[in-house]
Amino acid sequence: RDYKVTGVQTCALPILTVGRNRIAGFHITPTVITGGDSARITVELGAPAPTGGVSIGLASSSPDIKSPASISIPAGNRFGYGTVTTGFVNQRITGVVTATYSGDAPTASLEVIPNSLVVFDVSPSIMKGGLTADGTVVIASPAPRGGRKVAVVSDNPSVLVPPTDRKSTRLNSSH
Repeated sequence: RDYKVTGVQTCALPILTVGRNRIAGFHITPTVITGGDSARITVELGAPAPTGGVSIGLASSSPDIKSPASISIPAGNRFGYGTVTTGFVNQRITGVVTATYSGDAPTASLEVIPNSLVVFDVSPSIMKGGLTADGTVVIASPAPRGGRKVAVVSDNPSVLVPPTDRKSTRLNSSH
């Protein structure tokens, strides 16, 4: 059969563009922490996660900064959260955590500083030879579970420093 079209009408239809969801924001707070502490990771998508949710891959540039392998963002949500933990460091370090999803790979920096010594006190500070003194060490933030080892040394041969344990150390004078 042949059909004949007469009186054609046109109308404008909206164009639907389907794009990929992207990482709109990625950060770690706080950006400077003491070794042994943790920080919060926040990932923001540009649009709500689709059915089934999404998994954002994470990787750290430093062995002293440990991130989870991924963060999950449930369907319908735009934000995902995680925790980065740090090891104890002897010097200031800066590491980078990278988030990966759908071709995006934003980074966030984290600076880790040593847990600094605040107070070192020996009591009594003056004593006769052969006696024992108690030493007190105070560090800037709480020690981890199991304690934190602090090396105690003396440049005076009359002061004997026993090996350090995590609970207490007694200083002995030989004179």
